Amino acid sequence: MKKIFFTLLFFLATTMMAWPLCQVPFNTSGKYGNVAAAEYDTANVVLVQNIAESLALPNGTPVRFANPVYVTLQRGTYLWFKDETGALLCRGDVGQRYYSYCIIPSGFGGIITTDGCMPQLTEPTGFNKYTGVSRFQPEEVTASQVGPDLISHWVALHHVQLIQLSNLVYQLTDDCGGQCILNYGILNSGERPEEEDAYYNIQGIVFAHPDDSGECIYELLPVSVTIDYAVITPNQVGPETVGKYVAIRQVMHYYPMDGTIEDLEGETCYAYLDNNPVLPAVLCWSYDVYGQVEYRDNWYVSGYCLREIEVSLNSNHNDTADIKRINTLYRLHDSGTIIGDYFDLTGRFVAPLTAVYQYSLPRGKGLYVCDIDGKFGLVEGEFTGSFNNGDLILGAKVKPYNAYGINLMIPVDQTSFEYAGHTQPVMPRTLSIKDLNKNKVHQYLRFEHVNLSPQSPDGTMRDNTGTLQLNNSFGIEITKSSTTARPDARPHIVEDPLIMINRLIDIILTGEIESQWVEGDGSYDVEGFLTADSEGDLMLYPTRVVHNDGYYIISGDYNGDGELNIADVNGLVGLILDD
Repeated sequence: MKKIFFTLLFFLATTMMAWPLCQVPFNTSGKYGNVAAAEYDTANVVLVQNIAESLALPNGTPVRFANPVYVTLQRGTYLWFKDETGALLCRGDVGQRYYSYCIIPSGFGGIITTDGCMPQLTEPTGFNKYTGVSRFQPEEVTASQVGPDLISHWVALHHVQLIQLSNLVYQLTDDCGGQCILNYGILNSGERPEEEDAYYNIQGIVFAHPDDSGECIYELLPVSVTIDYAVITPNQVGPETVGKYVAIRQVMHYYPMDGTIEDLEGETCYAYLDNNPVLPAVLCWSYDVYGQVEYRDNWYVSGYCLREIEVSLNSNHNDTADIKRINTLYRLHDSGTIIGDYFDLTGRFVAPLTAVYQYSLPRGKGLYVCDIDGKFGLVEGEFTGSFNNGDLILGAKVKPYNAYGINLMIPVDQTSFEYAGHTQPVMPRTLSIKDLNKNKVHQYLRFEHVNLSPQSPDGTMRDNTGTLQLNNSFGIEITKSSTTARPDARPHIVEDPLIMINRLIDIILTGEIESQWVEGDGSYDVEGFLTADSEGDLMLYPTRVVHNDGYYIISGDYNGDGELNIADVNGLVGLILDD
């Protein structure tokens, strides 16, 4: 009898000890977690693999998640999370403080229910400390898509306008004409729009609730509301941008006293402070200035200017400056300036460079380029890609280097020279030797009817204005002008054009083409790039040397293209009509 009593006592004790375990769930380590407990029958809990599976269950089903999820937003007792299959709102005290992008480990649960129009997880349990962070982006949608398919989703809408309907409610309209409601009354978060005429970029959570008739209303709960500023340069502050909200990047010089701002390219405009924007507390090499373009006519300014709303550090380019011009690159390292003395910056070309001439020598690789202003420069060093004259290059990351007083560009990222299309090839500029100076170093030049001594591309070039040393580093050879017809040598029309037309047609039909030899003067035409040696003496790297020994003119080749065809007949007809 005593044995039976102790057996019953042991059974009751172990049963009472086991009973609370179903009320406080285990965490993933098998130990009790600091979590909120739910009072429901765990025997009926459904193990779900993802959010989509949980949303397919009947209302009131207790669930436990077998997969981790990612936190979108937590505000008080509201917790939104997502996985690859969907998004869900959890209502209640989860016993943890989460931040956006946190990973909630598996094992948590609650009851799937629908409060009006909003599916959610209630009576949360098993929420443990986050195990890591995983960055993700909101879903980009239009206003018309804010509806039942996106409930609890974190979404982004760009370039939208807002009209205030009440203290906390706004009507949102996007570029497609779609509309939805923006409601500040639930989360009480996100910057309130202050500029009436501005366009905005908005991030928020899609929410749903029933109206008085029970019909579901879908709204956007704002998390982030920012003005959609159009990026311009100071020179674009004018009639084309008046009224627009704009941003000017990489402002180097900021003079609030006289209202002038100057960007990295040296462009300036007038600006004045509005709403007392807070200036950055840390000195930096450049700022971003935000505001609205206006036209003012008063005692201190008359013309187009920028009404400044905000000034911030240009934090996206701490060591890289977006540049458009070669001279801007050199300004990054000018001695005696705060940039040149204190910052080691790389220039990234966001306006295209045009390739002119590429070489590869035992001493290294080089590429002559020109920028949007026609300024020439030399990239010297290793980079990927092979470029022809007229090829466009974007994104090249380089640093300036000065060798013997000559500016060069050194590649920082070999793979940043991206082909961006093709344009007209760059033609050399014809000059006389007397016109040369150090400011023309790296320019692509042509010299006509010069003499060579000795008669090779590696010697001295002389015209009637002076002499210039040649350095044939590229190993080019002399060609003769007689190998091709002179494109600028249009033959004289010695006969009546009408008679010549008949002769031309006979020649074209019979194929009996006649040519005439024109004796050359024995001079040379030289093309190449100007450079300077360590002593500062100018010289030319020739890329083409042509000996003017003579050339052929095809009789009847009116347009001088080296062929006889209907184009020459049309040219003569035009000559008759002009007369």
